[in-house]
Amino acid sequence: KKAGIAYARGALVLVDNSIMSPVLSQPLELGADIVMHSATKFIAGHSDVMAGVLATMANVAAFLQTVIALH
Repeated sequence: KKAGIAYARGALVLVDNSIMSPVLSQPLELGADIVMHSATKFIAGHSDVMAGVLATMANVAAFLQTVIALH
């Protein structure tokens, strides 16, 4: 429902999926534009390493690259 409000205004939808495993929750399949995953818990889990992943579809990545280049 909230994603629909964002899309109606032309905004991208970013989902913080850092707690749930990407195997069990796949927000891109549900229509999210960008998904943030925690890679730390899968690499070390001891708070001595910090890592994250931003996942998106190719068309959104191309759009963001264009925006960054114009800025």
